[in-house]
Amino acid sequence: MRRIAQPRGYHLVNLDTCMKCALCVDVCPTYTASGDVDVAPTSRMRMLRAFVDGKYEGFTREACGEAFRCTLCGRCMEACPFSIRTVDLWYLLRRYIHEAGRRPEALEKFEEGLLANKNPYGADAGMRTYWAEMLGLSDVPGVEPRRARVVLFMGCTPAYRSVSQDTLAASTLLLNKVGESWTTLGSDEWCCGCPLLMLGNVGAAAEFARHNVEAVRRVGGEVLVTICATCYKMFKLEYEELLGAPLPFKVMHMTELLAKYVVEFKLDLPNKLDVKVAYHDPCDLARMLGVYEAPRMLVREAAKELIELPGNRANTTCCGGGGLLQAVDNELRLKIARKRVREAVEAGADVLASACPACKSSFVEAAREEGAGIEVVDVVELVARAAGLSW
Repeated sequence: MRRIAQPRGYHLVNLDTCMKCALCVDVCPTYTASGDVDVAPTSRMRMLRAFVDGKYEGFTREACGEAFRCTLCGRCMEACPFSIRTVDLWYLLRRYIHEAGRRPEALEKFEEGLLANKNPYGADAGMRTYWAEMLGLSDVPGVEPRRARVVLFMGCTPAYRSVSQDTLAASTLLLNKVGESWTTLGSDEWCCGCPLLMLGNVGAAAEFARHNVEAVRRVGGEVLVTICATCYKMFKLEYEELLGAPLPFKVMHMTELLAKYVVEFKLDLPNKLDVKVAYHDPCDLARMLGVYEAPRMLVREAAKELIELPGNRANTTCCGGGGLLQAVDNELRLKIARKRVREAVEAGADVLASACPACKSSFVEAAREEGAGIEVVDVVELVARAAGLSW
């Protein structure tokens, strides 16, 4: 069969470097949770080799669907003794599958909705700031678009799913508390495009990136801040490559911005919370971008005690919420998340905090299934409470 696309040189080097030692298998969250060898990194490597060699005729839609039972967390990359950029290879595999038209039917429908609505939830663009009205914050300056220095990129899950709307509320109130010049993009905000990359649709991801960059430019944004670790990764790592040009603004995660406010004495946290907080590093924030200390500093400032979980920083354990796993195997996603919730409970934590809405969503559901008496929050919410804010 024809070769669908030519991989870059470094892709081939990485693919050929793999010695099939399988050290990555024992740290893969989907494999360890399922025991299914078809979802192990070694199986994906064999599938990718078949596509690169143009010998993929034996891979049906169902077989190709196994490539999507992966959270793209990068834990295999950390475990690799040869420093292979495995995550880059998994994205390449998904591109091959997309171009061959062999992705699962559920993901085809998901993609259609994402392209049509500019978000993965099938919601109307005009509803992107409806969370503010629901929480009684619609009159808060900055919620509706205006020219400002800082642009708060809301992200799809916080904007459209109630589980993370408290994080948005906390963010807006904190930005106003320090007197920041800030705004959202309102209905002009599109999905960051990462789900499209995860689907293998690079062209559409670039279109979404162009739109969002222009939207930030129109409001005069100098700093773009995200509360979603995956949105952060897209703007920080992927947009420049997708667009072939550097971004005209700085990109920060909300925990980085809040930590900066604290260090500069712009933000005081007088109401320290009498709770023990287990902090979970989001894969995209920690492993992919090395943001470890800002969220930890905030937890120490906001709460009585910070608890480190097993598997943290670059070796963090995935929450299960990445890579579109929820769309193809939600049971597996929650099985991964439940293990992390149990670790937090066993560590004696009152609160499990993360810095990504996907993590929060996974842990909220997992804690409910576990019947665990642990509160799940975003670090930003802890900071807002310690600052004396409520909504």
